Amino acid sequence: MSYTVLNESMIAPGRAMDAELISQRLFELQGRQPGYQRGAALASLGIPNKYIRASQWESPAAFRAYFRSAALAEFLQANPAQGIVTSSRLEGFETVAMHSEPGTPTFAVLVDGIVAPGKAAAFEQSRNEGMALIRASGVGNVTSILARSLANQNHYVVYHSFLTPEAQRQLAENSQFQGWRQQHLTGYWASGQGSVIEQFEVVMVHAPVPV
Repeated sequence: MSYTVLNESMIAPGRAMDAELISQRLFELQGRQPGYQRGAALASLGIPNKYIRASQWESPAAFRAYFRSAALAEFLQANPAQGIVTSSRLEGFETVAMHSEPGTPTFAVLVDGIVAPGKAAAFEQSRNEGMALIRASGVGNVTSILARSLANQNHYVVYHSFLTPEAQRQLAENSQFQGWRQQHLTGYWASGQGSVIEQFEVVMVHAPVPV
């Protein structure tokens, strides 16, 4: 199973460039690790000091080996993040569904929420239908991912990246997608929980260079 790790961090004022440089170096390190597939760094448009690093691995075991490696320990010693980055969340997800097209995204939307007990299967089917509709719209969607937390089986994230913010706006105005949203936007989320829909600038994408 493909394994997605989300690392949510808060960046100190004036240190965004320093944080992005550390993130770039960390992706380079990850790219040399067995089982690493790809990664992206996202900057929240609603909470300017919030960043999310997403990395995909072949399996939880592959990430665990990297997480416990001497290479990571040496990296953290050589690239201290104190005073720059405060990590507030590190969570692993099983990748339920994914679709990717060629292109470099600049904008992304992340939906994060708790699905009501007993509705997981219907939710996954619904989001797969939505992903297919997005692909068919041809608006410039680069990657779509549906992932389920391994810490809480009712916790899901849905990620969509786009070539430009305008591409996402075109999707939002698409009549077929609007019809799907009206039917599927509510009814799945746990009572009192709901979901958070957040917009991001994609500041970095990374894939390992074939050797």
